[in-house]
Amino acid sequence: MRKVSKGILAVALSCCLVLIGCSAAWLQTAINDIPVVVQIVTSILQLVSAAQGKGADPVVIQQVANIGAEAQKDLALVQSLVTQYQAADANAKPGLLNEIDTAITTAQMNLNQILVAFHVGDPALQATIAGSVGLALSVLLEIQSLIPPPPNAPATRMAVSAKALKPRTAKQIRQEFNFIVQSHGFASAAI
Repeated sequence: MRKVSKGILAVALSCCLVLIGCSAAWLQTAINDIPVVVQIVTSILQLVSAAQGKGADPVVIQQVANIGAEAQKDLALVQSLVTQYQAADANAKPGLLNEIDTAITTAQMNLNQILVAFHVGDPALQATIAGSVGLALSVLLEIQSLIPPPPNAPATRMAVSAKALKPRTAKQIRQEFNFIVQSHGFASAAI
């Protein structure tokens, strides 16, 4: 009986170490990567603003600027919530996980709205915006896949974390973004 108890205890402690390690990993990933996503959104908005001189509809430009500003607010909220999560006691963490998850989902929806709203006759600019938004969305999905699902999460959210995606480093994200903008002739938007 004593050997069984020690075995169960060893398994339980191993699980705790894995969970604590994963928790620290997602926190550090979010801390490192969210500011890069903010930089990407800022560069997207600068590119969209520059499109006004290329025949883009000023109403569309303003609409995208508004959507981008909302996405930036969502990302700032994610940063704030992650900081709060780090300092929170165990009882507050499930609620904060839910808030972080909601803020990431809202940012993803806003970024998708940029793709829906922005259309311009310049195919290089259109491709640059689409690639940049796609990169930002994929980074947010990577972060979200690492975050433990909040309590009572729907099945679709549980599926996101069921197979955690390997996150890119902040340096890799910057390199990918810079490749997108530079390959389409918008090197000034590099971060």
